[in-house]
Amino acid sequence: MKNIYEDVTNRIIAELEKGCAPWVKPWSASNGVPMNAVSQRPYSGVNVLLLWLAMEKNGYQFSRWLTFKQAKGAGLSIRKGEKGVRVVFVKTVERRTDDDDEENISDIIHIMRSFVVFNIEQCEGDEAVLKKLHHPGLDKPRWDGGDQYELAWHIFTSSGAKKVFGPRACYMPKEDGIVMPPLRAFTDKTGEEGRDAYFATLFHELTHWTGHESRLNRDLSGRFGDASYAAEELVAELGSAFLCAHAGIAGQLQHASYIDSWLELLKSDSRAIFTAASRAQQACDFLLSMREEQKQAA
Repeated sequence: MKNIYEDVTNRIIAELEKGCAPWVKPWSASNGVPMNAVSQRPYSGVNVLLLWLAMEKNGYQFSRWLTFKQAKGAGLSIRKGEKGVRVVFVKTVERRTDDDDEENISDIIHIMRSFVVFNIEQCEGDEAVLKKLHHPGLDKPRWDGGDQYELAWHIFTSSGAKKVFGPRACYMPKEDGIVMPPLRAFTDKTGEEGRDAYFATLFHELTHWTGHESRLNRDLSGRFGDASYAAEELVAELGSAFLCAHAGIAGQLQHASYIDSWLELLKSDSRAIFTAASRAQQACDFLLSMREEQKQAA
């Protein structure tokens, strides 16, 4: 497990040392959150970052992935010489006493494993199968109306978070509210770029909002001590990126000034990026579930 933590962390550190945040990508309708090409289940947490990194490095157009076994099962093969991406998963196991009484659980074990996945563009075989796996379901709309900005707005409004206008974007814990400049403050860039910047910023603050004690109760001080503020900013950065990818909005780096503090955090704690990505995924899932609940109630 130590080697897995260090390997993943070193990959993220290498990008940050270049001044690049591996979660800042130009999303598209087909290329938001990385997805398993066979099961169509999205990857989550730190695996999203690892697969985004691989896409950027290799120039893949589609964020669809599968294992060697899945490729073989679909009648495909991995082209000779291709290298996959190592991703991870954590399995939680409850260790019980011999009588298997629920009250006699002695402890909970987290088992981390890694496995290798390949991009669909590394495969060869039946063209019809490849076409289907490249972009499953793209003939269907991502949601039931509007464009990506309407979806982003619905994600925000369904949360019930309070928003007021102000000169700078921030989350106010005591008031439990979000301050945002008006949209026109982000339109120094043209058209969609201004709206992308607006929603990337709004999602950053909305991720902070999820950490309130009445919601996810995200207190990182016990885990990171004096570095908890930088860790929370990293969670908000990743949460914004995950939400932007879901909506099909171009993610943006909100606080480049924190890169040095994030590097310090990751170099001192090889598990920090796993924790931050996990908490960001939790925030993203929390907000998307609220959107789904409102949709079902409508």
